[in-house]
Amino acid sequence: MSSNDTDNQTIDNQQVPQSFSQFLAHAFSILNPGREFIKHWHIGLITDVLQEVELGHVKRLVVNIPPRSLKSTIISVAWPAWLLAVNPSNKIIVTSYSQALSIKHAQDTKMIMESDWYIHHYPKTIISKGKNTQRKFTTTMQGIRLAASVGSTLTGEGADFIIVDDPQTALQARSPAQSEKVKFWYNQTLLTRLNDTFKGRVIVVMQRLHEGDLTAHLHSKKGYAKLILPLHTTNSQQIKIGRIKAHRPADHILYEGWTQKELDALHKEFGSHTFAAQYQQDPNLSSCTMIKRDWIKRYQTLPNGLSVFQSWDCAIKIGYKNDYSVCTTWGIHQDHYYLMNVLRKRLEYSELRRCIVSCYEAYKPLAVLIEDKASGQQLLQEFHSTNVPVCAIMPEGSKEARLLRASVHIESGRVHYPVYATWLKDYEEELLRYPYIKHDDQIDSTTQFICWAVAQQEVVDSYPKVTVL
Repeated sequence: MSSNDTDNQTIDNQQVPQSFSQFLAHAFSILNPGREFIKHWHIGLITDVLQEVELGHVKRLVVNIPPRSLKSTIISVAWPAWLLAVNPSNKIIVTSYSQALSIKHAQDTKMIMESDWYIHHYPKTIISKGKNTQRKFTTTMQGIRLAASVGSTLTGEGADFIIVDDPQTALQARSPAQSEKVKFWYNQTLLTRLNDTFKGRVIVVMQRLHEGDLTAHLHSKKGYAKLILPLHTTNSQQIKIGRIKAHRPADHILYEGWTQKELDALHKEFGSHTFAAQYQQDPNLSSCTMIKRDWIKRYQTLPNGLSVFQSWDCAIKIGYKNDYSVCTTWGIHQDHYYLMNVLRKRLEYSELRRCIVSCYEAYKPLAVLIEDKASGQQLLQEFHSTNVPVCAIMPEGSKEARLLRASVHIESGRVHYPVYATWLKDYEEELLRYPYIKHDDQIDSTTQFICWAVAQQEVVDSYPKVTVL
């Protein structure tokens, strides 16, 4: 008997799955050959809740769950294949923040549906050869699975089931304008694609990113069931969705086999804000201010072997309501950052230019970081042919997003501040009170340096070191 005959006999002997839970195990093995499928507690709960959605007992559902929990494999990949197996005329739209990611999910669904196992057990579900693209495929019974990105136009498309999987990146969620665009698109475009407003089903699955994200918007609306699964429960959790009831005990970790040691390491790696939002599904846990006083690490004396750098946040208007120009001077030693000095003044352009030179002469930094925008562009051009080693910086993300990235390193103890300096009180007041402040120029200068230093770590390590006298 050939291997193909053996495979066919094995398929024949397998029973047709009677539920999505049974179907998922087979789908997983098709997507991950040779990898063991372990049905963790949360996987069983999610499949049970999805059955409630499939049967129409739940019409709107929000699922909040940490990264790497198989959420996309279960909900965006395997479940559409199951829905088309039980009803080849079902119409499904699956969206994500990225068109490439949406297409990847679509191709994985297609891999399941084109497998010998699926074709054998669901012979009525056939992908139409003439209507089969990366983004959209149709069954011979006019069912569809359409991949779309958030913000895209969906004119002419209709759906019985809509799945929204990670509508934003963490960076996008930190921008109020981006978040409002997502909410507007969801309300004004996506929901209008339901073939039946009252019978159609919608699932939003995502890790929490921000207190103003799409989940927060949907939690404020009536009719949405909520399945919120933090990585670690401090208190017991009672879950009731449709006809499903579940109990999750206190001190339960979603990733089976993990201990407090792994939780602590994860918390340290990502910082309090990211851990609270993306892993604990509670972005409000640490949202009053972004930097905590007990994160501040002090130094009495600077270590020898520092590489010195300066970071400028430039402003060129001097009215009392206008922003300050700020230069922070930093030393780097063994991947730790030492704030050495802060200059904060309102300066006109000519004064600002002279001040950059004098600050450079005072510390002889190896690079002077200047934002490549507005007044910074002219300064970069003027200093390009001088001995001042200017470095153009193009900021990425919102001000809040940059501070969030920097906060991980402040919290972990890699950023050091002096025990005393004349400028320290004003600096710390701004840092510790953000966002409840009028001016944030010192923060901009700080995050510009930290984000650059982390991203350019290999380059920074190659710079010469100096001895502190």
